[in-house]
Amino acid sequence: MCFSPQASFVASAFLGLVAVFSYLKLSRSKNYNRKQLGLIIVPLGFAIQQLSEGFVWLSLLHNYSNLVLNLATYVFMFFAFIFWPAYVPACLYQLEQNDIRKDVLRMFRLIGYVTAGLLLGRMLYFGVQAQLANCHIMYTSNLSELSWLVAGIIMAGYLIATVGALLVCSVPGVRSLGFLIGCAYVITYLFYINFLISVWCFFSALVSLLIYQLVLQKD
Repeated sequence: MCFSPQASFVASAFLGLVAVFSYLKLSRSKNYNRKQLGLIIVPLGFAIQQLSEGFVWLSLLHNYSNLVLNLATYVFMFFAFIFWPAYVPACLYQLEQNDIRKDVLRMFRLIGYVTAGLLLGRMLYFGVQAQLANCHIMYTSNLSELSWLVAGIIMAGYLIATVGALLVCSVPGVRSLGFLIGCAYVITYLFYINFLISVWCFFSALVSLLIYQLVLQKD
C-alpha cells in the first residue's frame, strides 16, 4: 500500500470482508468445491499484507520501536516475495481442468517455488529496510552483490509465476485478473519504479476484490 496508513487499514478491512463474504457465498453454493477455497486465500492474504504495511506506516511516522517496524516489514515482504509466487500457480494448478494448461501450470508452479526460494534467500541474506520517500514506502536492501542479470531473471520468474499463471488458467474470470494485475505492473514500473513493491501490491490488492465476482460465477 502507498499513500497513508489509513488507506492501508481501509484496504485491509475491505479485503478481509471480501474474503469472508466469498467464503459464505461459496459454502452455500450448490456446486461447492473445496478447491475453490484457494481463491478466497488471495484477498485474505492481501488483507494481512496491507494490514502489516499499515503498521509499517505507523512505525515510520511515529517512531515506533524497531521490533514493530521490522516485524511488520518482514510480514509484508513475506507475502510480496515468497507467498505470492509460490501460492498463485499452485492454487491455479489445483483448479485447472484442462490437461494442457495444467501441464503449463505445473511448470509455472515449479518456477514459482524456485523464485520464492531465491527471494527468501535474498531477503534473509541482504535484509530489508523500509523508509518513507515522497509519500510512499520504499523497501530497500543491500543488493550490491546481486547482478542486474540475476535480478532480472528472478523478476521474470516472479512475473511468470504470478501474472503468467493467471493468464494461462482457464477458470472463468481468472485471466481478467491476470490482465489487470499485469497492467498494474506496467503502470507501476513506468510511474513508480522506486516504489514498485509497495504500489504494485496495492494495485494487485484492489484487483483481488474481484474474487467475490468469481465466486458468484460459481453459483
